[in-house]
Amino acid sequence: MIEPYVILTLLYDKIGNQKKKEYYLDRLEQVDKDNPLFEKKIDNKSEETKIVKKKIKKKINIIPYAIAGILVIAMGAYHISNKNKIEHLNAQLNKKNEKIEDIDQQLSEASEKLEETNHELDKTNQQLDEAKKQEMLVASEVDLYQKAVELKVSKNYTDAIAYFKKVIEYGKTKKYIAESIYQVAFLSEKTKNYDQAIKYYKKYINTYTKDDQYYDDAFYQLGMLYYENGDLENAKKTFYGMKSEVPDSMYNNSKVKEILSN
Repeated sequence: MIEPYVILTLLYDKIGNQKKKEYYLDRLEQVDKDNPLFEKKIDNKSEETKIVKKKIKKKINIIPYAIAGILVIAMGAYHISNKNKIEHLNAQLNKKNEKIEDIDQQLSEASEKLEETNHELDKTNQQLDEAKKQEMLVASEVDLYQKAVELKVSKNYTDAIAYFKKVIEYGKTKKYIAESIYQVAFLSEKTKNYDQAIKYYKKYINTYTKDDQYYDDAFYQLGMLYYENGDLENAKKTFYGMKSEVPDSMYNNSKVKEILSN
């Protein structure tokens, strides 16, 4: 029978006993599939499904946009904040770099001025030292010459040459300088420093004249030095020069004539 299942289903639905309702509804479906109760059940289920879908749809549509909006706003704010910070830092760095460049330029200018000042001081000190040295040496010119002569007498030729050279370099008096040039040449020959001897004999000849004390002596000593060292050509040139410059010299002797005749 169909009616009892229908009545029981409706009663249990009314009193809210869903378990019993479902039980008798299933029995009704076995005996009467086309009963109007099943159409109502399908419609109710369809409405519930639509409501659920709308809720889900609303939830799905709102949440992602909300999250995306929050993220966009947050990222924008973060970007603006960072940009402002970076610009502020860059501005500070630029100011510091400008200050550093100014300081470097000032230091460079100060260094150049200091270097110029030091250079001027060095130059001044050098001039003062040179002046003092000159003053001291000129004042002691006679002492230097006398010391050189003493060393020569004691046969300390090396030191004597050194003192005669000081007189030549710093002396102011002609007689001391001329004497010292000749003595350096003569003592250099004695110590077998022939190149130096030749140099100072020539220096004396080229600096002074026949009126000076050692003029023909220097000619003769130079000519004999060439001859004794096997340089006959330069020996002859020297003696010819002596005859031309000092024809009445006592050094135009037989030995010179013999050399010139070879």
